[in-house]
Amino acid sequence: MIQKANKAENKVWKLISPIVVLTCIGLVITAALAVTNELTAPVIAAQEAAAAQAALQVVLPEGSDFQVMSDVELPEGVTEIQAAGNGAGYVVTATGRGYGGDMSVMVGLDASGAITGTKVLSHGESQGIGTVVTDDGSAFQQQLVGMTDASGIQATSGATMSSNGMKTAIQAAFDAYTLATGGTVEAEVYEAPANLTDDVLAQYYPGASFTDVAGGKVSDAGTVVYASGTGMMGPVAVAVFFDANDSIIGAIADTSAETPGYGQPLGEGEFMDSFIGVSSGSEVDGVSGATITSDAIKGAVDIAIANLQTVKEAG
Repeated sequence: MIQKANKAENKVWKLISPIVVLTCIGLVITAALAVTNELTAPVIAAQEAAAAQAALQVVLPEGSDFQVMSDVELPEGVTEIQAAGNGAGYVVTATGRGYGGDMSVMVGLDASGAITGTKVLSHGESQGIGTVVTDDGSAFQQQLVGMTDASGIQATSGATMSSNGMKTAIQAAFDAYTLATGGTVEAEVYEAPANLTDDVLAQYYPGASFTDVAGGKVSDAGTVVYASGTGMMGPVAVAVFFDANDSIIGAIADTSAETPGYGQPLGEGEFMDSFIGVSSGSEVDGVSGATITSDAIKGAVDIAIANLQTVKEAG
């Protein structure tokens, strides 16, 4: 009986011993990682702080004693604005969406609002394509020095998406400067997509009569709100249709300039119908092979949702 019991115990131990060993190893590794993280975290934080400080001096060389302005309402796309204590100007950190995703850009502005320098802090752009825009000292970034508005920015051939992402970040930086210096920034007014016709309106609002207002159309039957996103080849204008209860009943987009066979077909049909009833563009899945165009439309739908009440009040 004792031998049988011992054999049974040995079998049980053979079964659980690997689990015990692996658990012990896991605990040791976890403890080692925790200790390593505790030791390295301050070093990494110090390195990041030093890099950020160096970037401040690159984009605003005349500035010193930088302080974060926490009492300024930041415009969309701006993560931080710092003022130089010596009055040299401001440094704004803003984001824009490039070909490879969001890029973080630090922009130096002198006391008059002119760009003194820029530096891309992070990006996902393609090497040799988008990086001709994001690299330090690129021709694209050199053109920015001295500018006081984004209208004159010239895109780099072959890197349109990266250029547009930078332009978005620069515009956000100018808006942040305006707010930081006591000015006001007017909300952008979007135009109707070219494929928004009376026949299209009649499909969604049979017999309704609309009044044109800034950024859309209003009627007793509902509201049409215009918006725009940056697609593969440039701006993609969108019209979102809301019923009288502010629910989305449809949407169309002018994708005529997007890539044929990929982004171009998304402007009407199944993809646009997927926005019916949603409360956010993020509820809709992007389209494989046309990610940039579909993301642009999804972002534009979010803008339309955010601007709905403004358009209604304009009526």
